Amino acid sequence: ERKAIEPILPLDLLKRRDTLIASIVTLVGYLAMAGTYYFSTFASMAFGFSYSMAAYMMLPLTISSLITTPVVGKLLDKVGAKPIMVVGGIIAAVGMLIISYATDIYLFTFALILIGIGNASIVGNALYYIFLDETDKSQRASGQALLNILLNTGSLLGGAILASALDFSASGVVSFRHVYLYLAVVYVVLTILSLGIIG
Repeated sequence: ERKAIEPILPLDLLKRRDTLIASIVTLVGYLAMAGTYYFSTFASMAFGFSYSMAAYMMLPLTISSLITTPVVGKLLDKVGAKPIMVVGGIIAAVGMLIISYATDIYLFTFALILIGIGNASIVGNALYYIFLDETDKSQRASGQALLNILLNTGSLLGGAILASALDFSASGVVSFRHVYLYLAVVYVVLTILSLGIIG
Protein backbone atom coordinates (compact mmCIF):
# COMPACT_ATOMS: atom_id res chain seq x y z
CA GLU A 1 0.00 0.00 0.00
CA ARG A 2 2.87 2.40 0.73
CA LYS A 3 4.39 1.78 -2.70
CA ALA A 4 1.12 2.06 -4.62
CA ILE A 5 0.52 5.29 -6.57
CA GLU A 6 -3.13 5.24 -5.53
CA PRO A 7 -3.36 3.06 -2.41
CA ILE A 8 -6.67 1.39 -1.63
CA LEU A 9 -6.20 2.00 2.08
CA PRO A 10 -4.78 5.34 3.25
CA LEU A 11 -2.20 4.09 5.76
CA ASP A 12 -1.18 7.70 6.43
CA LEU A 13 -4.40 7.99 8.43
CA LEU A 14 -2.83 5.76 11.08
CA LYS A 15 -0.19 8.43 11.66
CA ARG A 16 -2.87 10.78 12.98
CA ARG A 17 -3.67 10.41 16.65
CA ASP A 18 -7.47 10.48 16.46
CA THR A 19 -7.77 8.06 13.54
CA LEU A 20 -5.22 5.71 15.11
CA ILE A 21 -7.18 5.64 18.37
CA ALA A 22 -10.45 5.24 16.45
CA SER A 23 -8.93 2.35 14.51
CA ILE A 24 -7.83 0.55 17.68
CA VAL A 25 -11.21 1.18 19.33
CA THR A 26 -12.96 -0.18 16.22
CA LEU A 27 -10.91 -3.38 16.07
CA VAL A 28 -10.94 -4.13 19.80
CA GLY A 29 -14.45 -2.74 20.34
CA TYR A 30 -16.02 -5.01 17.76
CA LEU A 31 -14.02 -7.90 19.16
CA ALA A 32 -15.57 -7.15 22.57
CA MET A 33 -18.99 -6.63 21.03
CA ALA A 34 -18.83 -10.22 19.77
CA GLY A 35 -19.76 -11.11 23.35
CA THR A 36 -23.32 -10.07 22.49
CA TYR A 37 -23.53 -13.02 20.06
CA TYR A 38 -23.73 -15.37 23.01
CA PHE A 39 -26.16 -13.51 25.28
CA SER A 40 -29.12 -15.69 24.26
CA THR A 41 -27.10 -18.87 24.94
CA PHE A 42 -26.09 -17.46 28.33
CA ALA A 43 -29.73 -16.59 29.12
CA SER A 44 -30.82 -20.10 28.17
CA MET A 45 -28.16 -21.73 30.34
CA ALA A 46 -28.32 -19.36 33.32
CA PHE A 47 -32.07 -18.90 33.60
CA GLY A 48 -33.43 -22.09 32.06
CA PHE A 49 -35.12 -20.41 29.09
CA SER A 50 -35.97 -22.22 25.90
CA TYR A 51 -33.82 -21.13 22.95
CA SER A 52 -36.75 -19.24 21.39
CA MET A 53 -37.50 -17.37 24.64
CA ALA A 54 -33.79 -16.62 25.11
CA ALA A 55 -33.72 -15.12 21.61
CA TYR A 56 -36.58 -12.77 22.54
CA MET A 57 -34.51 -11.63 25.53
CA MET A 58 -32.22 -9.83 23.06
CA LEU A 59 -34.96 -7.27 22.32
CA PRO A 60 -33.88 -4.85 25.11
CA LEU A 61 -30.35 -4.78 23.66
CA THR A 62 -31.63 -4.18 20.13
CA ILE A 63 -34.21 -1.56 21.05
CA SER A 64 -31.86 0.43 23.30
CA SER A 65 -29.25 0.43 20.54
CA LEU A 66 -31.79 1.55 17.93
CA ILE A 67 -32.97 4.42 20.14
CA THR A 68 -29.43 5.50 21.08
CA THR A 69 -28.00 5.57 17.54
CA PRO A 70 -29.97 8.58 16.21
CA VAL A 71 -29.53 10.41 19.53
CA VAL A 72 -25.76 9.96 19.26
CA GLY A 73 -25.91 11.16 15.65
CA LYS A 74 -27.54 14.42 16.75
CA LEU A 75 -25.14 14.93 19.67
CA LEU A 76 -21.95 14.43 17.65
CA ASP A 77 -22.03 17.90 16.07
CA LYS A 78 -22.78 19.49 19.44
CA VAL A 79 -20.32 17.78 21.77
CA GLY A 80 -17.94 15.85 19.50
CA ALA A 81 -16.99 12.19 19.47
CA LYS A 82 -14.77 12.04 22.56
CA PRO A 83 -17.35 12.59 25.34
CA ILE A 84 -19.84 10.29 23.65
CA MET A 85 -17.29 7.50 23.34
CA VAL A 86 -16.04 7.93 26.92
CA VAL A 87 -19.55 7.86 28.39
CA GLY A 88 -20.49 4.98 26.10
CA GLY A 89 -17.45 2.99 27.16
CA ILE A 90 -18.27 3.46 30.83
CA ILE A 91 -21.91 2.42 30.29
CA ALA A 92 -20.90 -0.67 28.30
CA ALA A 93 -18.32 -1.64 30.95
CA VAL A 94 -20.93 -1.35 33.72
CA GLY A 95 -23.38 -3.39 31.63
CA MET A 96 -20.85 -6.17 31.08
CA LEU A 97 -19.93 -6.12 34.76
CA ILE A 98 -23.59 -6.45 35.77
CA ILE A 99 -24.26 -9.24 33.28
CA SER A 100 -21.28 -11.19 34.60
CA TYR A 101 -22.96 -11.25 38.03
CA ALA A 102 -26.64 -11.26 36.98
CA THR A 103 -28.61 -13.88 38.90
CA ASP A 104 -32.11 -12.92 37.80
CA ILE A 105 -33.77 -11.91 34.58
CA TYR A 106 -34.41 -8.31 35.66
CA LEU A 107 -30.74 -7.58 36.28
CA PHE A 108 -29.89 -9.35 33.02
CA THR A 109 -32.38 -7.18 31.09
CA PHE A 110 -31.05 -3.99 32.70
CA ALA A 111 -27.51 -4.99 31.72
CA LEU A 112 -28.62 -5.59 28.12
CA ILE A 113 -30.10 -2.09 27.94
CA LEU A 114 -26.85 -0.58 29.23
CA ILE A 115 -24.76 -2.58 26.77
CA GLY A 116 -27.01 -1.54 23.88
CA ILE A 117 -26.62 2.14 24.82
CA GLY A 118 -22.88 1.79 25.44
CA ASN A 119 -22.07 -0.03 22.22
CA ALA A 120 -24.08 2.41 20.11
CA SER A 121 -22.02 5.20 21.66
CA ILE A 122 -18.46 3.90 21.72
CA VAL A 123 -18.40 1.75 18.56
CA GLY A 124 -21.14 3.47 16.58
CA ASN A 125 -21.49 6.71 14.64
CA ALA A 126 -18.72 8.41 16.63
CA LEU A 127 -16.06 6.33 14.87
CA TYR A 128 -17.36 7.29 11.42
CA TYR A 129 -17.54 10.90 12.57
CA ILE A 130 -13.84 10.86 13.52
CA PHE A 131 -12.81 9.36 10.19
CA LEU A 132 -14.92 11.84 8.22
CA ASP A 133 -13.51 14.73 10.21
CA GLU A 134 -9.90 13.59 9.86
CA THR A 135 -9.87 12.72 6.15
CA ASP A 136 -9.75 14.84 3.01
CA LYS A 137 -12.57 14.43 0.52
CA SER A 138 -10.31 12.33 -1.70
CA GLN A 139 -9.60 9.92 1.16
CA ARG A 140 -13.04 9.58 2.73
CA ALA A 141 -14.16 6.51 0.82
CA SER A 142 -10.87 4.76 1.62
CA GLY A 143 -11.10 5.85 5.25
CA GLN A 144 -14.57 4.33 5.54
CA ALA A 145 -13.23 1.17 3.88
CA LEU A 146 -10.45 0.92 6.48
CA LEU A 147 -13.01 1.35 9.24
CA ASN A 148 -15.22 -1.39 7.76
CA ILE A 149 -12.25 -3.76 7.41
CA LEU A 150 -11.34 -3.19 11.07
CA LEU A 151 -14.86 -3.72 12.39
CA ASN A 152 -15.37 -6.88 10.33
CA THR A 153 -11.98 -8.22 11.42
CA GLY A 154 -12.79 -7.45 15.06
CA SER A 155 -16.18 -9.17 14.80
CA LEU A 156 -14.72 -12.30 13.19
CA LEU A 157 -11.80 -12.54 15.62
CA GLY A 158 -14.06 -11.84 18.58
CA GLY A 159 -16.54 -14.52 17.63
CA ALA A 160 -13.76 -17.10 17.22
CA ILE A 161 -11.80 -16.14 20.35
CA LEU A 162 -14.86 -16.01 22.61
CA ALA A 163 -16.28 -19.26 21.24
CA SER A 164 -13.03 -21.00 22.14
CA ALA A 165 -13.09 -19.47 25.64
CA LEU A 166 -16.69 -20.38 26.44
CA ASP A 167 -17.89 -23.70 27.79
CA PHE A 168 -21.22 -24.55 26.13
CA SER A 169 -21.87 -27.61 28.30
CA ALA A 170 -24.62 -27.66 30.92
CA SER A 171 -22.18 -26.55 33.63
CA GLY A 172 -20.60 -23.79 31.53
CA VAL A 173 -22.39 -20.74 32.99
CA VAL A 174 -19.30 -19.85 35.02
CA SER A 175 -17.19 -19.53 31.87
CA PHE A 176 -19.72 -17.06 30.44
CA ARG A 177 -19.57 -14.98 33.62
CA HIS A 178 -15.75 -14.93 33.50
CA VAL A 179 -15.68 -13.91 29.83
CA TYR A 180 -18.16 -11.08 30.39
CA LEU A 181 -16.11 -9.87 33.34
CA TYR A 182 -13.01 -9.77 31.13
CA LEU A 183 -14.99 -7.90 28.47
CA ALA A 184 -15.95 -5.31 31.09
CA VAL A 185 -12.22 -4.72 31.58
CA VAL A 186 -11.77 -4.42 27.79
CA TYR A 187 -14.43 -1.69 27.71
CA VAL A 188 -12.61 0.14 30.51
CA VAL A 189 -9.44 0.05 28.38
CA LEU A 190 -11.39 1.35 25.37
CA THR A 191 -12.75 4.17 27.53
CA ILE A 192 -9.23 5.14 28.58
CA LEU A 193 -8.13 5.06 24.94
CA SER A 194 -11.05 7.30 24.00
CA LEU A 195 -9.83 9.88 26.49
CA GLY A 196 -6.80 10.34 24.21
CA ILE A 197 -8.90 11.65 21.32
CA ILE A 198 -8.09 15.28 20.62
CA GLY A 199 -11.02 16.34 18.42
